[in-house]
Amino acid sequence: MDHRKVRAARSALDIVGLIFAIIGGFFAAAGILAAVAMKQEVHTHGYSDVDILPFIFLGIGLLFLVLGSAFLIHGIRKRARSARLVREGFYVTAVVRDIYPNETVRINGRSPFILECHYRDMTAGKTHIFKSDNVPFYPIDAIDTQIRVYVDPSNMDHYYVDISGLTDCVVIH
Repeated sequence: MDHRKVRAARSALDIVGLIFAIIGGFFAAAGILAAVAMKQEVHTHGYSDVDILPFIFLGIGLLFLVLGSAFLIHGIRKRARSARLVREGFYVTAVVRDIYPNETVRINGRSPFILECHYRDMTAGKTHIFKSDNVPFYPIDAIDTQIRVYVDPSNMDHYYVDISGLTDCVVIH
């Protein structure tokens, strides 16, 4: 059996999610601590104008914590689905038809590349187009090569383009 590993890099959404979760945790903790401290003040001095401040901190903290957690869970689920698809081993052989830069992402002033793969399903008479994750280099010999695309047979929208055959012989310095 061929044991392939999923090469799913951390996305920018994962990093933003981690930062949001950390900041949200600090703000929520600060709001709770301030509310506890203010409770002692209310018993001795009565209410004041700043009594809402702990709730503002808690609200902003919980908002950031929920958003950050949602971003992190999305990334974890995506990587887990890709790993499951590879582990189950059902794949189709697609042909790389196009390579283009992902203009929405910039890393050190350069855009990574996306491989567009086409698979013709003869039984259904449909052509499926799959797009790879970001590739940090231009795979010059990839056009018209065949690569594996691991798919969920019940839902072809869930797929993982395996570019390991293209990247095994490349060393980035």
